[in-house]
Amino acid sequence: MIEYPFYQKHRLKLRELIEEYHYAAVTIFLHTDMRTVYERGRNRDHDGSRHPGHLLNCYHRETFTPNLLKGVQDTFVSYEDFCAGTAQKDYDIHLGLRIPVDVGDFSAIDFEGIIRQIIDYEKAV
Repeated sequence: MIEYPFYQKHRLKLRELIEEYHYAAVTIFLHTDMRTVYERGRNRDHDGSRHPGHLLNCYHRETFTPNLLKGVQDTFVSYEDFCAGTAQKDYDIHLGLRIPVDVGDFSAIDFEGIIRQIIDYEKAV
């Protein structure tokens, strides 16, 4: 199991690995409206508990000082730039079984249904 915001740039290499190691791939595609994704990311970066490695271009524990983070939270891209970058990357790589999951409301996610789909797929391949 691997988790990452994979997009089209990664698709070919992932497909090669799937074929080389004979995996039955399952892509769980998390999605919701762009405003929600943008606000969640922006809020996460402003939270203060976020690991500095996610906010900086370079992070080494031995050289880290809190001053490195000053102003970083204010550099989050505009909503328009975020949408354009997301559209350009196209995160829906669809490898193997594709299970779309709307994460707009976490309480509405049918986890048992997702697991059932994966088990049924595994039995079929």
